[in-house]
This record gives sequence, C-alpha cells and structure tokens, in this order.
Amino acid sequence: MHARFAPFAMPLLVFAATLLAYVWTMPRLITLEDAGLFQMVCHLGGISHPPGYPVFTQLCQQLVRLPLGLSPVVQGNLISALFAAAAVAVFYQVALLLLGDRRTALVAALGYGFSATFWSQAIIIEVYSLAALLFMLAWWLALRFQQQPGSGRWALLCLVVGLGLANHWPLMVLSSLAIVATLLARLDYLLLAMRKPTFWLLSVGCVFAGLLPYLSLVLDPEPTIALYGGIHSLADFGRYVARSAYNDNHAVATVIDKMHYARWLGIESCRQLGLLALPAIVIGLLVSWRQLSRFNAIALLLVYLGTTFLLLGLLNFEFSPTYKAVFKPYPLIAYSALALWFAMGLQIVIDRVHQHILPAAKWVPRLVCVFAVVSVLLTNFGSQDRRQEHLSDAYGRTVLGLLPADAVLFVGGDNELGPIGYLHLVEGVRPDIELRAGNDLLFANRLASPYAGSIVHDRLLLNFLTESKRPIYSTTEMFAPATDYGLMDRLNRGGLGNTVFTPEADAFLDYLLVLYAGDLIRGDHEQQFLLTLLNRYGGQYASAFNAYLNREGQVGSWPGPPITQAQWSRYQRLQSTYPALLATLLQLLDSPVEENTRRQALAVAARAQALLPAYVDPEDRAILLTLTGRAFLLDPADHEAGERLLQRSLDLWPDQQSTSICSLAASYGDSGRRELAAKLHVRFPQAECP
Repeated sequence: MHARFAPFAMPLLVFAATLLAYVWTMPRLITLEDAGLFQMVCHLGGISHPPGYPVFTQLCQQLVRLPLGLSPVVQGNLISALFAAAAVAVFYQVALLLLGDRRTALVAALGYGFSATFWSQAIIIEVYSLAALLFMLAWWLALRFQQQPGSGRWALLCLVVGLGLANHWPLMVLSSLAIVATLLARLDYLLLAMRKPTFWLLSVGCVFAGLLPYLSLVLDPEPTIALYGGIHSLADFGRYVARSAYNDNHAVATVIDKMHYARWLGIESCRQLGLLALPAIVIGLLVSWRQLSRFNAIALLLVYLGTTFLLLGLLNFEFSPTYKAVFKPYPLIAYSALALWFAMGLQIVIDRVHQHILPAAKWVPRLVCVFAVVSVLLTNFGSQDRRQEHLSDAYGRTVLGLLPADAVLFVGGDNELGPIGYLHLVEGVRPDIELRAGNDLLFANRLASPYAGSIVHDRLLLNFLTESKRPIYSTTEMFAPATDYGLMDRLNRGGLGNTVFTPEADAFLDYLLVLYAGDLIRGDHEQQFLLTLLNRYGGQYASAFNAYLNREGQVGSWPGPPITQAQWSRYQRLQSTYPALLATLLQLLDSPVEENTRRQALAVAARAQALLPAYVDPEDRAILLTLTGRAFLLDPADHEAGERLLQRSLDLWPDQQSTSICSLAASYGDSGRRELAAKLHVRFPQAECP
C-alpha cells in the first residue's frame, strides 16, 4: 500500500465493516421512538423536538434528497448509519492516540461499533450517532492538542464543541468533562494563552460559529412539522433550547428509583459487549491507571461516568420499563470507555499468553482479537437485527385504511403520531384525509398553541367538532358518544355509543395476538405499544360482548349483526392477555353493579395478576391493584382486603391523579374512619373526589 494512504486504511476498514453491519440490520419500515418525527422533519422540513438538534436537522434535510433510489425509511436510517460508522472510524484514531497500537485500537473501535446500545441507535434515524461522531472528533482534537498544542487545533476543537452543543447539548456538556481532563495536561500552555485577548476572541468566535445552526430554528415562523410550533420570540427560543417543556423530575420518583437505575446501569454496562468481555473490561479499567497518563485515565473514566451516573444524578425518572427505554440511549457515548478498557484488558491477556504459554505462536494475538470482536458481533446481532420489524407500519396502514373518504383523524401520543404522520405526510398514504394532533403538537394545523392551556384547547376543539361536517375519528378517547372501531373512535353526532368490528381491524388484532402469544416483540418501546393496542382492543371487545350478552348469558339488546364464531375466538384469545383483561376488569367495574359483578371482577383480576408481564410499568401494576381493590369493596364488601390493595397501589404509584385515593377515602368514610380519610386528603391535596 502506498505510504500516503496507509494511515487511512484502518479507519476505512472500520467504517466499512460497521456500516455493512448497520445497513444489513436496519429496519426497512417505520419504527417507534422518534423515528416518525425525524423522518417527517428531514423529508418535509421543520423543527425537531427540543432542543431542536439543528445540526442533525440541517444535515439530514440535505442527505435525504440524494438520489439513491431507496425508500424514505431506509434513506433516513442510512443517515444515522453513516454518522455511526464515521464515529467509530474517528474513535479508532482516538484509541490509537491513547494506546499506541493499531491492533488494540482496532479491537476497541469494532467493539464499540458492535456494542448493543450504539448499534441500536446506528440503525434508526436518530441524533445520537451524530452526537457520538462530534464528541469523538472533539476527543481526537483534544488528544492532538495534548500532543502538540497550537492555535489551529484549538480553534478546530472549539468549533467542533460548538457543533456538538448545537446537535445534542446535554450529552455534549456531560461528555466534555473528559475533554476538560484531557486538556489539563496542557494547562501550562493554556494559562499563557489566556493572557492574550486573541485567544478569547478565537475561542468564543469558534464556539459561536459552531452554535450558528441554532439560527435555523427561527428562520421558518410556521414550520410544517414542529412539536411546539414556530419560534416567534426570544422566550420561545429559550424555552425550546432549554427543553423546559419536558419534565425530567417525576413526582412519584424517589431515591429508591435512583438506586434501581444505578443497578440497572451497571447491568446495561455489562451487556454492551457481552459477558465474555466483562473480565477484560475489568482488567483494562485497572491497568488504564498504569498504562495511560493520569489525565487520560481520568478522562476515560469521565467519558463513562458523564452520561451514565452523572446524568442519573441530574434526572429524576421513575424506574419503569417506559423510562428505562427513554434512558437507554443516553449513555451511548459513555460505552466507548468500556470498549477501550476491553481492548486494553484483552491486550494484557494476549501478552501473558504469548509470553508464558505460546511464545512461538505468532498467530495467537490475531486469533484472539478476531475471536473477541466476533464474539461481540454475534452477541448483539440477534437483538439488533430489525429487518423484519413491521408493527408500527402495520398499525399506521391499518388505521389509515379504515378511514372513509375525506375524514379527519386526530392522533395522540408519540407511538401514534410518528408512524401515522410519516405514512400520511411522507409516503402519501391516504392524501384525502386530514391529520391532526389531538394535543396540538407537531402539525401546523393545530387548533391552538400547545402552550395555550387545556381550557382554550377544549373550547376550540368543541367548536371544531360542532362546526365540521366531515367524519371525525380519533385514536384516543377524546369525544363521546362514539363508535368504537378498536383502534380508533368515530364521533357520533347526536347518536349513541356503539361498537363496530371490521375485517381489517380484526386481521390486525390477529397479528397482535400472534406477537403477544409468541413473545416476538423485543424492543422496549414496541412492547409497551403492544400492551396499549391490546388494551384498546380489550376495551372494545369487553364493551361489545357486555352489550351482546346479559349477565345470565342470554342474548341482550344488540344493535349490530350477530357475533360470529371468529369474534368469539378472538374474544377468548384476548382474555388470555394481561392488557385485555385489565380493560375487561375496568369495563365490569364501570358498568351497573349486578349480583355477580363482584365475583366476576375478582376472577378477572386474578387472571390478570397471573398473566402480568415483567415489562409492565409500575403505573399499570398500580392500576390493577386499584381495580382489584375496588372489586373487593363491592357488596358484600371486604374493606380490609380492598383497602390493603388500594394502599399498595398508592405506595407503588403515589400520584395525585390516582383513582385509588377517592376509592380509599370512600371506604374509610363508609366505615366511619373519617380521620383516615382526612389524612389521605392531606397527603394528596390535589385529588378531586366527589
């Protein structure tokens, strides 16, 4: 190989190997998380969710226009894959500067590229792989500056840090603690430079230049896609960039939740490169303090701590499957430290084997390195292979396909807004319908500003529902009376509530039941979405069958066609799923109480408890306890059992909106213990009980 190109051979190899893996395993159809939002912003223009991610947005809006002949989903996902592969290639250069050995640096880079969390974000359209790339560039420049300080390298470092802040400033700020530690090795140079005004002008100017993409947030006052609409004032801009609309401090979270997260972060760290890599990581951590300079060893530790345990100290999430899924990609940069420790520890093992056991076998180091990298690759390949993921796409197409011509569809929640919005606006599915966000987010045709408040929103929504002559549907329960189609409701103006089964919705339900029964969903977000969908279907079927049959099992007043054998079969299969049983239990308790309601409700509650999946959120577990407690309080009431379950529900989910509060207070009042009811209202002063 020509000497001029030799330094680029290994980075190119790393780039090509990881990009091939990412392209092979990336989803071909729309997924959850923020994929739908980013696909819409990149293809249609607009503002990503706070803090806006302007660097990613500006780049992706150009890259999706390249004439590659790919589907919009794949072209969007490919952007993340390219950024991720480039990040790994730069990380190879970082490892080479730190370790001074090409083979060890190669193991570190490929180990990081095939690590679980990094891989998961490299194959979907997201901002995290670009965040990793910009941090790796900053880290590499800091190490180059450490070797040979100069104004040119300092200026580039400041520019890249600014760009990192303009992409994902929370991750860049926390990770840059490692940059500061790296630069402390040249504190003498920096102290001298700081005496010169030109140093400060250069530093501030380059960081500011990196921050300039934030100006793109205000260029379009009425963007097609924007979570909170256009930015029209400095206050709007500050609120958007500061992420002040997001609540990272949950009222129900306690120090116990932080302890659970700390344990979970340890487990997540262990699984990034597989358990076989764990001994090498521990060895590498220990020897890093001897092999690296003091500043670089500290920097490496700060890389790991920055977006793991330091971030944990700043957040106050409740410990639940939903928020674990939210937290999971945050430490993406931190896990690069694990890859470095892994490579360092592996090199120690190789040296010992080569020196004391097989000194003549020159092939041993290469074989062990290949085995180590392949081990990481195979450990994570199965969980990251998302080529056959269809749930979100099938959901969106089913909902859109059920709508009549010229309908209005209100959608709510990220799992609904993303897939349906992408299919409708980017792929052009059902161009005849009008899509609206029920919470006034994302789309330009919002009824009111998202900051206007519920009173204004409800008034404008009522006006719209009253004045519009078009058929109106919603994927959430936002109006009554309505026809329940399972996946959505249709507004019945002047009519009554009823249920309609359709072949398309039933076929999608069959698909969901197969996924649930076979435990075929692995993604954290997808698991929660599957529970939500089955709960909706469970409510539809419970309502229909409750109307079709009276409590004695005779045919009742049912306005629709007779229930078919296939629908009976689906109902029975639904009753073997936890979310549908939860919906059935709620339906029983909210219906007029009859002689055997208590017995039926307790039987359903017992089945639901037995089928409770491990990935159910604490809030849903608390709901089951609440409903079971309410069942015990039906005549003949067992106050002791009911109150015990209601109190357990509040202990698990001590939220002001919990329905356990009013049920427990009513039970205390019925049994003459009004002082306990008063104490309960003191503990939950915002609860509104009749």
